[in-house]
Amino acid sequence: LLEASPSRADGEERFVATDWLRLAIAPLATAARMELRYPPGDTAPIAALDVQAAFQLTLPMLELPPDLVGSCSLAVELDEGVLHSPAGVTVRVDRGRVLSCETRLDEDAEFWASATAPEWLEMVIEADLRLARAGGDETLPTKLIGELHKALFRPSV
Repeated sequence: LLEASPSRADGEERFVATDWLRLAIAPLATAARMELRYPPGDTAPIAALDVQAAFQLTLPMLELPPDLVGSCSLAVELDEGVLHSPAGVTVRVDRGRVLSCETRLDEDAEFWASATAPEWLEMVIEADLRLARAGGDETLPTKLIGELHKALFRPSV
């Protein structure tokens, strides 16, 4: 699930997530959607850390068009009473490459997309982009969501 990254100048060993770990978000998302649709009883709500970890694992896998540039906050509205709702990340893209994925929602991001947790699961699993509320030019948020679907549910690995 983790592999050593190339040695750093300071000699400190670092580890990075493998593609296999990143792709493991797909069955977890599918299971979460099933639990939300058919609660087995006392089901724990989706937590902010779950949302942030899923985005941080998956967004670096995306293959985006080289002309895509900007910052975009991706917000997930969690169940009432869940701490740190809405949860999400702010992703920065330059020339089609994800440069960073910060675990906070930047109010100054150029673009944004927001939806409830069940809506996000539908968008990513089924590529139903109509569920998102977006601001700014919708190109970047729409492309991020669409590419998440392709990376997780139609992987070429």
